Amino acid sequence: MAGSATRRKPKTPAGAHKRRGKDGPAEPNGAPTFTVVGISVVVIVVLGWLAFAPTSPLASGETSASIRQSRSTDSNQDATSTDPDRPFDPNRVDENPDMAPDPIEILREKFNVSLINEDPPVYQFEDFLTNEEADALIKLARGRFARSTTGLNRDKTDLSRTSSTAWLIEPEHYSNKVIRTIENRMAAAMNVPATNQEGFQVLEYRLKEYYREHHDFLPEMRDWPCGVRLATFFLYLSDVEEGGGTWFPQLNITGVPKKRRALLWYNVKKHSSGKWIMDTRTQHEAVPVIRGTKYAANKWVHVKDWVGPWRAGKTG
Repeated sequence: MAGSATRRKPKTPAGAHKRRGKDGPAEPNGAPTFTVVGISVVVIVVLGWLAFAPTSPLASGETSASIRQSRSTDSNQDATSTDPDRPFDPNRVDENPDMAPDPIEILREKFNVSLINEDPPVYQFEDFLTNEEADALIKLARGRFARSTTGLNRDKTDLSRTSSTAWLIEPEHYSNKVIRTIENRMAAAMNVPATNQEGFQVLEYRLKEYYREHHDFLPEMRDWPCGVRLATFFLYLSDVEEGGGTWFPQLNITGVPKKRRALLWYNVKKHSSGKWIMDTRTQHEAVPVIRGTKYAANKWVHVKDWVGPWRAGKTG
């Protein structure tokens, strides 16, 4: 067919199947050709392998440590370059391996926990406390309750928050065995040091008391040694007959008060610039108590050590 480039097998000339050697018996025709072709194939294969085989970094003078560093850097760049305002994903250990909870499957081996919202993650722990621990926190708070405040300096009272608060931040509280046990359990669940936690804030909500929609992120804390509030760990210390839930309007989920239950959510997104910015989706509200009394305990967890700067008077 015109224009085709069909290749055909060449014919062997008649009588050319044998050739007599100069000083020896006849050899099969093409034996020297076979040898040349064989060598050529071997050479081509070797050259091809050399062209495509991976070059050993160690041969070029790189150390194994520098290779690991290079791979780590590449991995981190891949993890942070896709979305400048990507929410903090606690299941991505490459985002911050020092502050990433174990994947939910591993967490379930240690705790009775479920994800009630995946993005952003909101964890619900059942039986996180013992009855004795819940009762002990309420007992430690007795006689310390005062009207709950708002604002960076905790010096404002207004109609957005009508509950009562007791702060467990005295030296005896930091050495209290029950408190230390709970704090260490929280640290284990989050993979965040216990020293990153603020002191316990025990809350009391009586009939019709509430805390209107708000967020736990305070931008001023970016300049504090402890950094911003990475997450909130919220413990329910009592059952409530009706009402008193923790509502997340943008996620349309509600944590229902139940003694020994706990919620964990994250307050921030990680910006490509390295700054923590507020994740508005975790706005939440303590809805009014309709029947009964609600007792709860709040823990704000920072990206860096809180206890040291707080003792040194460097937290606001």
